Formats: sequence, C-alpha cells, structure tokens
Amino acid sequence: MPDRVLIVGAGPTGLTAALELSRLGIPVRIIDKQSAPATTSSAVGVQVRTLELLELRGLADEMVRLGNPGLAASFYGGGKRVFRLDFTRIDSRYHYLLFISQAETERILRTAVEKQGAGSSAASNSLGWRRTCSPTTRTR
Repeated sequence: MPDRVLIVGAGPTGLTAALELSRLGIPVRIIDKQSAPATTSSAVGVQVRTLELLELRGLADEMVRLGNPGLAASFYGGGKRVFRLDFTRIDSRYHYLLFISQAETERILRTAVEKQGAGSSAASNSLGWRRTCSPTTRTR
C-alpha cells in the first residue's frame, strides 16, 4: 500500500484534495488544528467554476438547494455605486455567486470524503516541520 498523503487542514480546500486524491486511489490522512468541524463561516460563497467542478462529483445540487444565489454585486465608493457585476451573464448553468455557509460546504465535502472511505481526521496543533535533503519530515 502506498504511503498516505498528509493533508493539513480540514477546510474546503483540504477536503476537496482528500476527495480527489482518494478518488484516484491515493490514501490520505487529514489533520486540522480544530478538534471539531466548523460551525461558523469564513467564506462568503461559492464561485461558478467551483460549482461546475463539484457537479462532476455529484455535490453541487445539495449546495444549490441549501444556498442562496446572488445574481449581482454592486461596489460603492464615495457614497455612490461605481460598479455593478452582473453574474447572470456568465455562460454556465450556475450564473450566480452561491451564498452558502462554509460550515455547510465543509459538511457536504466531509460526507463525500467519508462515503469514499478516505482518510481520517484528527486534531493536531503540535506539529512542526523540518526540511531535510529528502522529502519533508513531520516532527513532534
């Protein structure tokens, strides 16, 4: 069995990496400094291209069901609107910015990772890294 890939961070990026690597048969282990899944959001929403990629994994529909589509965004300066970005003009099935909690996004991704039988998640804030001539080595 090949060595597992260590993924540091169980946020959307780490969970997506775990999902894709495990889909290719590469074993993974996820670690995160938090001992429990997030209950708050650090992100505003999900972009069009991300939804298109998640659709390939069968995850976009649930996100769209739980989220709120933002069709446009306006930018203000000096008390006046200086720019309006119209997402409906995007050539995609998802012609909007999807407002969805990062906690919900992570839950959806985590469930997909677990269904795939990929990796385990553990809390760890005592890791240190040391670079040697060979591949990077984890230290305590």
